[in-house]
Amino acid sequence: MKVNIFNNPFSLVLLAFLLSPAWIKGQSFNKTIQQSFSGKTSVAFKQSRGPLLVKPATNGQVSFITELRVEAPSQEIADQLFSKFKAEVNESNNKVEIEQQLCCIKNWSQNNGVATITFKDGTKMENIRNYSVVTTLYLPEIDQLSLSNKFESIIVDPQVRIRDLKVKLNSADLEAHDIQGNLSLGVKFGRASMGNVGGQADFELNNGKIKLGDIQGEVIVDSRFSEIEIGTIKRLKAEMNNDRIQIEKVHGSSRMTARFTTCIFGQMTTAQIEANNCSFEIEQASDLKVDSRFSKYAIGQMQNLEVSDSNNDSYNIKEIENFEASLRFPTIKIEKLQQGCKLSVVNGKGKIKVAQADFSGIEVNGKFFDLSLSLPSSSNFHLNSDLKFGNLKTPDNLVTVKKSDKSNQQIRQMKTPNAQDGSPNIQLSGHNMRFKISY
Repeated sequence: MKVNIFNNPFSLVLLAFLLSPAWIKGQSFNKTIQQSFSGKTSVAFKQSRGPLLVKPATNGQVSFITELRVEAPSQEIADQLFSKFKAEVNESNNKVEIEQQLCCIKNWSQNNGVATITFKDGTKMENIRNYSVVTTLYLPEIDQLSLSNKFESIIVDPQVRIRDLKVKLNSADLEAHDIQGNLSLGVKFGRASMGNVGGQADFELNNGKIKLGDIQGEVIVDSRFSEIEIGTIKRLKAEMNNDRIQIEKVHGSSRMTARFTTCIFGQMTTAQIEANNCSFEIEQASDLKVDSRFSKYAIGQMQNLEVSDSNNDSYNIKEIENFEASLRFPTIKIEKLQQGCKLSVVNGKGKIKVAQADFSGIEVNGKFFDLSLSLPSSSNFHLNSDLKFGNLKTPDNLVTVKKSDKSNQQIRQMKTPNAQDGSPNIQLSGHNMRFKISY
């Protein structure tokens, strides 16, 4: 019995699918492009839509080999596509610039692995599969290398010797190792992993993620929505927005402007920080100057912290020598105060768990502020307070030198029994404040 498939709706659907571009697999075609250059110490290579491998040259020459592959309905269509791939080379005495791309694309659409490419000259190629570009760049030891890639990866062999490196990534990744000189790295929607940098480093990041070893020079960062992880550096200058930065150690000075950023530092020396809605973790630092709002600070050991303007911040400090701050709506917790503090505070709470017996002095002026202070029982000090609508609690052994209570104003001059003229002062003034001093 003969069956007419054209009378069977299911058979018609199956036949249409089998004859569709998604089912029809083209033939595989390839093309190789290669060139060599002598006497070059500066190389720039730019490519898109294909991985770039950088390997050491064995003949002392700069060279590259590019493999083009595609599955297409015919050799004619494959050759037509290959002809659209351009490798432009510009040479000078010691420099070569190479740019490769499938040029003049107006639209690239892909469905079920099948691409349709329309070029600006009106050429349209259909039923294109598995188009790929793989380039290997061979380099002798050179002074300067500039790399740029879109949509793919750059891998630099650790045996390649480079002094200065410049890289731009757009939806691409970089894997490299140590370089001897300076680094310039631009990342947009990509990742970069590198070793140590012998000079300075300049980062421009947007939705990027980078990880590096030690950097011997200054680090300059302009970043947003990115993650940065570095070992030790010389100096830091950063502008950041919605980022995360982690640095083991900064040998020299730092200057940061940050918004909505998480900052983690092992050791710092001097730093100037402007922060808005940020979080800082600092294990150890010498001198910090801060202008901040809506931020959190967790600090291990600190010598000097100066806060010129703070609004709705929290400070959790394990050990500090000197703390001077102008604060609004703060939360302060100090585990150990070694020397002294000078605070101007509006609307907040503070706790100094213990001050060293030979502290240099404490001065607090404020409004609507609560502070508790614990001192060793061996401490000798003078206490001077001038409070309106305030509450003051002191140890029982203090000697009252002067006392005045009138019109909701409380004035006290007190001291420990063994306080001398040179003993430190605790100076309290303001209104609607509560102070508790204990041993």
